[in-house]
Amino acid sequence: MTGLSWAGRRHRRTRDPDQWPPEEVQVMGHDDGITVLVVDDQPIYHEMVRRIFADQADISVVAVADTVSEAVDQARAHQPDVVLMDQQLPDGRGTDAARRIQGVIRNVRVVMVTATADDRTLTDARKAGCAGYVLKDRLVHDLVGAVRAAHRGESALPDHSVDLFLMPLVDEDVPI
Repeated sequence: MTGLSWAGRRHRRTRDPDQWPPEEVQVMGHDDGITVLVVDDQPIYHEMVRRIFADQADISVVAVADTVSEAVDQARAHQPDVVLMDQQLPDGRGTDAARRIQGVIRNVRVVMVTATADDRTLTDARKAGCAGYVLKDRLVHDLVGAVRAAHRGESALPDHSVDLFLMPLVDEDVPI
């Protein structure tokens, strides 16, 4: 089981109404939808993300984490498809957690969630192998699309930032 309650399960009626639970019980998760790990040190953010995904039958939050180390542990335990990662965490940077999680879980996609989209944050996210980012003040508008795009293996970027995130990386230590 992936830690989901009965609320996260779907079932079809069986021919025998006395049989419970139905034989065809299916657990939402890797086979039926996109599983998401939410990493942020603000509990209100966890709740906001859950509410945004509440109406999305194909996306489920399987775990939340507040720190880099907890994020790595939860990722190992739940094997999410997509990780929504805050950049600033109490014990480190989200990009460090992204690298560690991607080193442990094959094919996981990380989407940075940040308050600002400055050049340094975007460059760090890109160097860490992140699929893209979502601005916190645009969660309601961009989060569902970003998670679905990341899950499909596409860049998860707001339309206005594609050029900035996809520009060639320049090594700051090498003179041009």
